[in-house]
Amino acid sequence: MYTTSTTVSSRIESYCRTWRMWLENDESVIMGDNIMSATSDVQSTSLSDDIELGAVCSQSWALQINDAETRFLGKEYDLSLYLADLTGVTTYSTLEAYTYAELSKLTVEQISKLGEVLDGERIPLGRFTCVKSKKSGGNTEVTFADRLYFSDKTYVPKVKLPAWSKAVEDDICKQLGLQNGNDYTIPAKLRVKGGARLYGKGHIRLKTANFDFKISSIPKDTTMRQMLSYIASAQGEFGFVDRFGRYVRKWYGSSVKILDNNTIDLPTLGERPNILAGIVCKVSDSETL
Repeated sequence: MYTTSTTVSSRIESYCRTWRMWLENDESVIMGDNIMSATSDVQSTSLSDDIELGAVCSQSWALQINDAETRFLGKEYDLSLYLADLTGVTTYSTLEAYTYAELSKLTVEQISKLGEVLDGERIPLGRFTCVKSKKSGGNTEVTFADRLYFSDKTYVPKVKLPAWSKAVEDDICKQLGLQNGNDYTIPAKLRVKGGARLYGKGHIRLKTANFDFKISSIPKDTTMRQMLSYIASAQGEFGFVDRFGRYVRKWYGSSVKILDNNTIDLPTLGERPNILAGIVCKVSDSETL
């Protein structure tokens, strides 16, 4: 999904670090200390807490922002994480011509310069639309959601039926303001029920043809989310909006490590030394130092 640079990876592994959020569109940038709190939630067609076959998941964020002037409602923002370095190597004060108090007045070009000071790397969390906004004192409580948030309304096809599933998927994405990031040209690799790979003559790995099927009609009152779910389940996948605001379908990859009876209840020990960052002392039931 996302790979960090060597520089940022080394910072992540250090003991002196803090993550902050970055909210940006063409008009404004809201940074770190102005975002007081953030919580994420997921809504989907899945009936359980797990992401199942055919589930189409939309994500939302509830943020409390120290800003009573900006009008957020209806606008789209890119939400990111960035690493604030507290070691003194890169700080806000290294931005030559500006002070922290003036950050809200910076242009997008000037903010880009600030990003270079902070190693020029932000981890994207996605592109979201503000669907709720409530001012409270000097703060604004906002809810941001990806475009699948709007997919629970009835699907009215803009393509002539019968149509190929790709055309229907493209149509729904267009109506939702999403880019369809699914590649119908990549064939799927075939496996048996147990997961073993299938090979043909000459030990050639067997693959499917481009799997696209015709949809003759849309059942009454079917929502866009349900239609995307139907197509995703036919492809053996689930759907969601990725970090870059595209609708994509995925399935779980192969296991990185298999736990067996010898390791399932035991910790895995590493060669790297531990760094003592602090001690918590419980003095009593009501006091902890």
